[in-house]
Amino acid sequence: MRRTWVAGSLVLLVGVACGCGDPETTASESTSPAPVEAVPVPKGTADDPLAGLPVTSLEDVVARWPVVEGDPLVVADLASGQVDSFDDAETQALEGVTFTPDGQLVYVDGPSSLVVITSDGQRRPIPLDDEIDDIETVEMIDQRIVVRPSVESAESDRLVALNADGSSTCTGPSQEFEAFAEGGWAWFDDLASRLDPVTCSAERGLDVSNGPSESSSFVSAFRVEGTDAFVAGDSSVARFDLASGRLEATADQTRSFVSDLVPRGEEVWIVEGADLVVLDEVTLDERRRVALGVCGETATFVEAGSDIFVLDDCAATLTLLDPSTGEPAMAWDLPNDGMSDVMVRPVVAGENIWMVDGEQSAEPYAFNKALGRFERLPDDVRSQLGAGTWHLAVNPARTPAPS
Repeated sequence: MRRTWVAGSLVLLVGVACGCGDPETTASESTSPAPVEAVPVPKGTADDPLAGLPVTSLEDVVARWPVVEGDPLVVADLASGQVDSFDDAETQALEGVTFTPDGQLVYVDGPSSLVVITSDGQRRPIPLDDEIDDIETVEMIDQRIVVRPSVESAESDRLVALNADGSSTCTGPSQEFEAFAEGGWAWFDDLASRLDPVTCSAERGLDVSNGPSESSSFVSAFRVEGTDAFVAGDSSVARFDLASGRLEATADQTRSFVSDLVPRGEEVWIVEGADLVVLDEVTLDERRRVALGVCGETATFVEAGSDIFVLDDCAATLTLLDPSTGEPAMAWDLPNDGMSDVMVRPVVAGENIWMVDGEQSAEPYAFNKALGRFERLPDDVRSQLGAGTWHLAVNPARTPAPS
């Protein structure tokens, strides 16, 4: 998500509904569980913040996208120790590497071209000169490769979707697309429109103008769950019917900044300020509140398999939540030794979580959920990886499926 990385703001005009239900069922229960002391992380050195971590036992394939011109795209197979470098990576792309569900490597090798490296090592160039002049991101939406133009070229360039073999290419409108790929669609026009990546046809999105509020809200989180779409802003949480785009419910009170949300069965969990707030999935009435003690505007949910965590970049902690109550069950210090000015970016791979801290080592490290610890890459891989990592991709075909 996973934090949702938002490229811009959204005018979300939704009203704040009154809580008119049964007070016995809508009243919020506040809980303040005993604080969970974070497990300290082995300390490194000033030159190597990750030196104290154990070497990872994971066997994932990770791809590190460079941020410095001249640096290569590096793909490391942790099972075999093999490290491959690709010197033709186009570093002007912000997020230029991904994997298909069957393990093919896809990356940007020019302002308007892709390369697909098949599972047997064959190289397949895919030029997109006629559709796009300046690629910013490449990602997978289901089985389709989706290529987004940069903000600067969005008025003339088009979003492009295609199969990994280069077939069935289609183009979307010349339009800046939000950084949301939810429910199998790419979203644009402030969530009012969505694009089907199979046909590139534009469909109606959410009716975000349907409400009496005169205030605009920055969208911090957006999730699609079944037939519903949930949107969180700095002061509001709303539920929309996905098929019609109609506004169905808003939270029963004005919220302080909501940094993330996640649907959980018959509930919706949000991080509001330093607390986890549990809302009714249908009415969005508040059910209970759990003190998390997070920094507020930096905390985000991370779902790994059947577990759910809160990643707090500000306090440099990863906290496992009780899946039923949302109360903190266990916590770990992050290996970034305190507050980071640059977000720690998580990438969920099966049961495990890979992270990159742009302020410290700028090098990937993993949280091994089975062992309950942070781990670093092997020294021979680290020596070839180099610094400056910001975008990281993990091969899903080599990652155990979540439980």
